[in-house]
Amino acid sequence: MGKTVDMSDFDALTDNMEEHLNKQGCSLGDEAERLQKLLFSIQYCYIHGVLTDSQCKQANQKFLKKFNAALHELTPEEIKKNSEKGK
Repeated sequence: MGKTVDMSDFDALTDNMEEHLNKQGCSLGDEAERLQKLLFSIQYCYIHGVLTDSQCKQANQKFLKKFNAALHELTPEEIKKNSEKGK
């Protein structure tokens, strides 16, 4: 995908990743819920001392590969479907 998405103001523990991406014209498709839970789990384990800094960095790098593989620009059909959900 050639589009750049801004995740700088995204909070992994409280924000909905798919909604954040949809606002930028992108989606994770069927992987959205699984990736949301995965990112939350990585952050939760780090905050509670289960993962060290280096383990968290490694887990985030693996997560990013999965995130990038699932990330795609919304099609016109998906945009229409998402706008109908918001009504």
